Amino acid sequence: MNRQELRERILYRLNEDITSPTFYTETIANNAIQEAMEIIAEEIATLRQQALIVAKPGRHWFTTYEVSDVCMTPIRVWSHGTGQRLLPITMPQLEQHYSHWITVTADRPQWWYPLSHDAFGIWPGTVEGGTVLRVDFLAWPETLAADSDEPIIDEVTQDLVILYGEYDGLIRQWEFERAMDLFTRFAQHYLDTKFRSETRRFQHIHMNRVMAGYNMGNQL
Repeated sequence: MNRQELRERILYRLNEDITSPTFYTETIANNAIQEAMEIIAEEIATLRQQALIVAKPGRHWFTTYEVSDVCMTPIRVWSHGTGQRLLPITMPQLEQHYSHWITVTADRPQWWYPLSHDAFGIWPGTVEGGTVLRVDFLAWPETLAADSDEPIIDEVTQDLVILYGEYDGLIRQWEFERAMDLFTRFAQHYLDTKFRSETRRFQHIHMNRVMAGYNMGNQL
């Protein structure tokens, strides 16, 4: 469904005129759709992307904005040239490992660590410029600027967006009891969706390990 179809579903559930709503306007509905997509993306963490960034000599810290405009938070960092995955670590662990860690440089970084909600670091800092890092990150949903824009979400998530829009409309109509009932349904759908997402991820990991064992057995 595109933005218009999502909005019409919400307006229909709120008993509004789909073509000319009076109380829950198109602008409010569009904002609710975008807000719902951001909440779902943050809580369920289903949108994942990759980006390449270049580390200058001796540099340790990067912002999420340098990775991508839609970067929510990095989840893995790789040395793109070697394909080596940087190990996650925390700043307190770094300080315990090496008291002057900020001054240490090397041919390539070995660890990465969260710095704040919108920044992260690598260690050691690189000696030479042009070191390319690949960052896997959780992404914010794209902004739907036109009614014809279609969000990159599945049908289950589309239903969640519609539920949230209906909930938002009921709150604005002071229908608090119905709104809370709907929010309970929204939360339950969210939990079910997250469970299915984690189940699929587990099955994917399990299948990869099975296939790796199968391929190794064939090589022996």
